[in-house]
Amino acid sequence: MEQEKDLVEIWTDGASKGNPGPGGWGAFLKWQGKTRVFTKELCGGNISCTNNQMELAAPTEALRLLKRPCKVILHTDSQYVQKGITMWIHGWKKNNWRTKAGEPVKNAELWKELERETHEHEIEWKWVKGHAGIEGNEMADMLANRGVEEALKKANVSPYFAKTDGISGSCTVLISPDGERTMGTFLGPAPTITPDEITEEMLSAYQCIYIEGYLLVNEELVRTTMQKAKKLGLKVALDLSNFNIVNAFRGLLDDIIPEYVDILFSNESEAEAFTGLKAHEAVKVLSEQVEISLVTLGKEGALVGSKGQVIAVPAEGGKPVDTTGAGDHFAAGFLYGQSVGATLEQSARIGSLLAGYIIDVIGAQIPDDKWEQIKLKVNSILS
Repeated sequence: MEQEKDLVEIWTDGASKGNPGPGGWGAFLKWQGKTRVFTKELCGGNISCTNNQMELAAPTEALRLLKRPCKVILHTDSQYVQKGITMWIHGWKKNNWRTKAGEPVKNAELWKELERETHEHEIEWKWVKGHAGIEGNEMADMLANRGVEEALKKANVSPYFAKTDGISGSCTVLISPDGERTMGTFLGPAPTITPDEITEEMLSAYQCIYIEGYLLVNEELVRTTMQKAKKLGLKVALDLSNFNIVNAFRGLLDDIIPEYVDILFSNESEAEAFTGLKAHEAVKVLSEQVEISLVTLGKEGALVGSKGQVIAVPAEGGKPVDTTGAGDHFAAGFLYGQSVGATLEQSARIGSLLAGYIIDVIGAQIPDDKWEQIKLKVNSILS
């Protein structure tokens, strides 16, 4: 006589802070034992992934935990997972893992892995609405976010997340044939961060704080955070972000830049909007207000100003495919150089190197397989 299978309920969720970006998956399992109900919590993450990849990882890992064939009710708030595993996968397999349009199925290896874990079990796949107060789904969501934090910690990044109500921030990017972009930005809950949420204890672990100009909409937050940072001896870096930001907050910038800012990033249009001068003159004027001023010039490279002196650094990379993220990567590279004791020129060259890699791809993330090359080139710059 065949033994009756145990019934296990599973709730799964995936999360990604950026898409792609650091991500996590979570699974909450519940089953009836002989005398009581048992539960199990699972989570994990990846430093570079998409939300859908984490949505797939969650049920895969949950089913892998089961040591014998079970009846499973699996709840997911991802229609991508629920429809993919119950409907779409049959056509993909018949078509050699290609879509109806003949394109390779995205995340094919993850789909194959999930399907392998389903073979021993009787599974009912249920879609549930996310963030609707369903206990199991809320638990899975919490675990997925914990997975993000664990992935960041493994990469030596200390995460600080504040969960708020409201719609997440987003940015629509329009790319022209020459690789330039126009952005429509919705900040979401970011402007609602309160000064109390950025504590001195939090800041004390760092050498520098980098603030995007978009946050100038929250003057109290920016001013108070800069004051705390200066009190603790941190360098304060500010990116002007957009010439419209400069025009809208000119009075505030005139006030905070000379008082608090050590490192000021801008592109040509932002520097001109703030000073009324072309880039080469603007960088000199700005370097008299801050310790280090930087103006990026696109294909012409970048200018670094300090104490009235200007260093020109050439651009890296070829013809841009998409300039989204070039300024951010330049800033990241420059600040990394400064954190390891590099000269201004070396730091700017590292920034230019990263910008050169990001303009070669669509989107704002350098592909994982490029980082070993980058590390070698950075070491060469620093040697």
